[in-house]
Amino acid sequence: MRHGLVLSFTGLVACLLATALPSSARAGNLLANGDFEAGNTGFTSGYTYVSTVDQITAEGEYTVGSGGWLSFGDHTSGHGNMLVANGSPNANTSVWTETVSVIPYTEYVLSFWGASVNQSSQSLPVLQAFINSTVAGNSLTLTQQGGIWLQGSAAWFSGSSSAVTLSIVDLNTAGPWNDFVIDDVSFTATVPEPTSLALLASGVVVVASRLRRGRGLH
Repeated sequence: MRHGLVLSFTGLVACLLATALPSSARAGNLLANGDFEAGNTGFTSGYTYVSTVDQITAEGEYTVGSGGWLSFGDHTSGHGNMLVANGSPNANTSVWTETVSVIPYTEYVLSFWGASVNQSSQSLPVLQAFINSTVAGNSLTLTQQGGIWLQGSAAWFSGSSSAVTLSIVDLNTAGPWNDFVIDDVSFTATVPEPTSLALLASGVVVVASRLRRGRGLH
């Protein structure tokens, strides 16, 4: 009988762990197409979409792809897709936006990589993350030389929220030279929130107590 109780205890602890750890922490990146390998899908943009890199001719246009007048590869593999944009002249225009479900009371991190396109830019793109329309993390000023990938990130605590809207905006509204690429956008949970861990601990204590009381059973 004691052996059966131990097995039941082990199973219950595993169940409690699965409940306490946010599903996002187990699933990894919550974004649908953060590396853009699926093309122009899984996100929205305030920019105007064109089919290829060579068709980007005006401010506020973007595409998903590679090649054309780009002189370097994407961040993921060097030969895949990335989001390519000509900076918008309109302030607070999101080049990338996605809404995802989240676990309440959980820490998350939004991360992305960006690079200038021009080899000697005279007007540097400045990428800023927004979470629920609020500035999140520090702005990321890209380099004058094109093709140098830099990482931006922002931490966020979900509180009672069950969904969140994430955006990336180029704060530079100047027209000439303001061209950039974005790749490998991710949104991941970091650690279980304290309440979940407390519930797990209390559940283990209750089960252990019942096991002690049941040791005399045969």
